[in-house]
Amino acid sequence: MSGAEKTGKTYLTKLFLKQQQYKQYIPTLGYDIVNVTKNIDLIYREQQIQLSLWDMQGSEQYDSIIQAYYANAQAVILVFNCNDRKSFDKCNTYMNHVKTFCIDVQVALVGNSFSDEINREVSYDEAVDFASLHDTIYVEITSQNSSYATIDNIISKLINMIIK
Repeated sequence: MSGAEKTGKTYLTKLFLKQQQYKQYIPTLGYDIVNVTKNIDLIYREQQIQLSLWDMQGSEQYDSIIQAYYANAQAVILVFNCNDRKSFDKCNTYMNHVKTFCIDVQVALVGNSFSDEINREVSYDEAVDFASLHDTIYVEITSQNSSYATIDNIISKLINMIIK
């Protein structure tokens, strides 16, 4: 999980792990690593996959060591807040990191909407255009209404893209 601060990276990680969510924002310090085994339906068979999820802090103070975070990554979930233009603008920087430090990596751009459409600063079409420009998939979620199936679907898509 990569992206600017306060975009919902930890929320998505905990959602995937079916862990209790915090009611208040608690920033990730550095990064958290979680290893998990997942059964995934491939085209002809079910296969068990070992995942290492890295929930990385979005603070710019860690940019100098970002290369180590991306080492050996096969997929990146790049998260931005649809209600925060700056978090979306930083996606260019994160995408450049991915292209610089990763080899043959699959990326999912995830727009996380924290409130109603009135406060939206990044349009759906703009996010889709960005994803298309960078040859990634785009998924939009709403924190209040997301379920395990939401993040499981994103991770399953990425795994299938890696395996192909």
